[in-house]
Amino acid sequence: MIKFTKFSFLVIVLGFLWSCKPVPDDETSVKYSKLVKIADSLSEFNPGAADSLYMIVINDHSLENTGDYATALLGIAMLKINQNVFDTARLFIEQAGKISENLNDTSLLFKYYFTKASLYHALEYFDKTEECYVSGLHLAELAGNESQRHTFLLNLCQVFVDKGMYVEAMKSFTDELKHSEATGNEEYQAIALQNMANIASLTNDNGEAIRLTRKSLAIQKKLNLLPDYADQLQNLGIYYKNMGVYDSAFRFYREALSILSQNGDTVKMIRVQYNMGNLLKNQQKFAEAEKEMKEVIHFCKNKKIFTGHVYALSSLATIYANTNRADQGLAAIDSSLLMAKRNKLINLFINLYEIKHTLLAGIGRYNEAYQVLVLQQQLTDSLLSLDKQKEILALKTRYETEKKEAENILLKKENEIQKSRFWLLLMVFIFGIFALVAIIYVMFQKQKLMKQQKMLDDEKSIRVEQEKRNQEVELEKIQIEKQLQEQELVYQSLVRADLIHINRSVKEKLSPFGMVITRKKDQEEFTRVLSDLTRDASKDPMAEFELIFRQLHSSFYEKLLVLAPELSKSELQVAALIRLNLSTKDIARLTNLSITTIEITRHHIRKKLNLEQTGTLTTFLISI
Repeated sequence: MIKFTKFSFLVIVLGFLWSCKPVPDDETSVKYSKLVKIADSLSEFNPGAADSLYMIVINDHSLENTGDYATALLGIAMLKINQNVFDTARLFIEQAGKISENLNDTSLLFKYYFTKASLYHALEYFDKTEECYVSGLHLAELAGNESQRHTFLLNLCQVFVDKGMYVEAMKSFTDELKHSEATGNEEYQAIALQNMANIASLTNDNGEAIRLTRKSLAIQKKLNLLPDYADQLQNLGIYYKNMGVYDSAFRFYREALSILSQNGDTVKMIRVQYNMGNLLKNQQKFAEAEKEMKEVIHFCKNKKIFTGHVYALSSLATIYANTNRADQGLAAIDSSLLMAKRNKLINLFINLYEIKHTLLAGIGRYNEAYQVLVLQQQLTDSLLSLDKQKEILALKTRYETEKKEAENILLKKENEIQKSRFWLLLMVFIFGIFALVAIIYVMFQKQKLMKQQKMLDDEKSIRVEQEKRNQEVELEKIQIEKQLQEQELVYQSLVRADLIHINRSVKEKLSPFGMVITRKKDQEEFTRVLSDLTRDASKDPMAEFELIFRQLHSSFYEKLLVLAPELSKSELQVAALIRLNLSTKDIARLTNLSITTIEITRHHIRKKLNLEQTGTLTTFLISI
């Protein structure tokens, strides 16, 4: 159910009255264009009001087949996508697409491709998402619209990242960088470098990420893009932190904080301070970390940012624990728990209980630590993992054991008091001598054994490491050979399929000429020559492919049939071609089927494998 605020209700009423106001026919399009723009501006922070305004336009049937009508359809489709109402969104997009194509309105087509891509991305149909962004990019290049070209290219690269195609994404951003340098657009250069740095970070190449980020920072500083410059400084700090260079990370955090302070962006400032506090805590600079966290707490308290307040309190509690201030740590974690309960931040309880349990266990209050874990168990309302159960049992056992040991100590002390002081001193003296001798002997033997064991462990570690490297090299070699065989198979199969299609075409076109030849001897000679030329026309292009594919992936079909026994032979063949990462067009060439048929077959395969909503089909089949 949509919850309306007073503001959204007022907007809806005004929109309705505005739509009902009599206006001349030549002003109708202007009126509805403004109404759609208002709905667009409301869509992010008040979707309920935007939905109602879009419907005012859609319900006026006199507007059908107009640009305003199609824009309203696309706007409400985006709202439905955000609400996960995908079927309704698809209907709106299809209707808007027909209008956009008929009007041939470039700006409307841009919005159509973007909205359609958003739907496919939400459904995780990444191949179709890629097709939409490619179409939008092509249209932008034809129209010479540099802004739209840049937008579609960025989104296309993001799809590559979602698909794990980091090489393709990096190549596209590199091309964008070159294009921006050629056109002199330094802002686009900075964005391209920033995205290239993100991809380098995703591939754990933090050194390259730092290099690219520094280049982006230089441009942003030159253009005085301070908000983006501050964000990139934070990213640079993260990359240095990932490399373990904490001093540099802290320096860039500080610089970002200074810029954000000048711009008055307090929300981002407090996030940077929180990260700085945790970084200092990890470096065991507890005094400085405590100062940062207290400033974060003060800010969040004044601004009523409850989640940030709870996180900062829990971090402060761990700082107190690490500086032997357990009582203050427990007070801080109890305050964070109380605040989380008041503001119904249920998702934070588990972590807070975990911190409290650690604090209690660290100071030997095992019974209370056990009770906290029990509370954590009741909160999650599910079975704890086996490790947690063992931990609870160990705490309980340890508590009972120490209790018994304390009682035994008291009894022992009472017995010792009854003994003679002389015998006590004598026994202690004798025991001390024997203990000292035994300890010296044991330490000597232990040291000797440790040296021997260390030598054995070092030798074993070297052997294991060498064997592991040899195995990795061998596996990599086998994988490369297999990939080359797959590429050769695909190439030969496509060539063979094209040749068979050509032979069939030749045979169909030349066969009628045999009837024109009058002499029987010439007819026979013509038939023989034609048969030699088109010898392979009747062959199945998939026959040899099937044989070689089974050699490369002997158990692929068996594993696939275990997952989906109802797969047909043709579906198995298409699955094998998808496994080799062939495009729909190439699969159609090999199987001599239409592209539409291949798309339907892909859908049937996904359905039989229960992959309608999650994962890409190609990735799934490669993993088998």
